[in-house]
Amino acid sequence: MQNRLIYIIISALTFVGCTSTIYQWGGYEESLYQMYIKKDVYNLHEDLAKLATQVEKTNAENKLVPPGEYAHLGYLAYLAGDTAAAQGYFQAEKQAFPESSLFMDRMLEQLK
Repeated sequence: MQNRLIYIIISALTFVGCTSTIYQWGGYEESLYQMYIKKDVYNLHEDLAKLATQVEKTNAENKLVPPGEYAHLGYLAYLAGDTAAAQGYFQAEKQAFPESSLFMDRMLEQLK
């Protein structure tokens, strides 16, 4: 429950502060909507694969992944039981957005 509350807060802050089109949003916003609003039709593994592919494509095109997307992927990986992938995504969020370091360090600590 605590993880979910922390995740909702960081997601909300991400959307409030980052509405610019400099980021390649892809399916990130839709993923959040589906996960928290359309729970009955949400497929964790399908969403995780879709977003991971989108991030790889965004990086390959030298575009910017929006704030919070790596963290969201890390959370999805954690829910799917893949703590190694979760750790990698949390590290990527921390590296891409240093202002998230404190939060990402806490998430990484919980993986141990």
